[in-house]
Amino acid sequence: MDNAEFIEKRRFIIKLGKALHKFGTPAYRLEAHLQTISNLLGIEGYFLISPTAMTFVLQHDTDQEYNHVARVKPGELDLGSLARTDELVEELVSGKRSLAEALDRLEEIANKPNPYGPLLTLLAFGSSAGAFAMLMGTSWNDVFWSAMLGFMVYGLVYRAERSKRMAETLEPLAAILCAIITCAISHFDPYINIPVVILSGIIIFVPGLALTLGLAELAARDLISGTARIMDASMLLFKLYFGAIFGMVIGNALFGEAINFEPAPLPRWAI
Repeated sequence: MDNAEFIEKRRFIIKLGKALHKFGTPAYRLEAHLQTISNLLGIEGYFLISPTAMTFVLQHDTDQEYNHVARVKPGELDLGSLARTDELVEELVSGKRSLAEALDRLEEIANKPNPYGPLLTLLAFGSSAGAFAMLMGTSWNDVFWSAMLGFMVYGLVYRAERSKRMAETLEPLAAILCAIITCAISHFDPYINIPVVILSGIIIFVPGLALTLGLAELAARDLISGTARIMDASMLLFKLYFGAIFGMVIGNALFGEAINFEPAPLPRWAI
């Protein structure tokens, strides 16, 4: 293997690793995947993956060794991009694509725009919040107001995509606003369950999948990545909890204590 070929192969391995990390692959699975690809390409590779850093050590022979350390942000699960990346690796293994073509395709997958527009995403946020309220079996009032809060939360998410300062405070700010608005709503609609409506409005932020992945990494004895992921998810839960409680305190201070009545529960078929 000459130097130019080694450079091209290591570029592909590093780009593949960063793409899979960005799409939310667990650390133990990502390391195994990269090990398989490097062996396939005739390169000896060693990898250390965590939610915020990636280390690559790639070696062909004693005089061709390359170390690469990258600072990365924790990835968010993107099943569509993961599937396309796995398909690309299969095509490379089977010989359907050359390494140069695979590099171009990987760049295309990584830069592919969101296939769902703002309107469809807005509807998804509202329906997710309303559906969770239905799952809790409360009342149609709760379902309606939860969906409205879901729409409001997407407005914050949409803004956060264009503002770094907003993105840093998104989760607690969303919880605070949902709690304040719910306290206001309870004064002219006393047939709502305030905690359920608040939880439904911010359910999209609850890190259930992150906790699951973190526990899976700990079970696979990937202790650094698993501990970091679980701590990140726990801090997110704390921010949501703090924001909801703080928002309820502000709401009660602004609007006073609301008188609530027991709402009529949803029919069984709705749940």
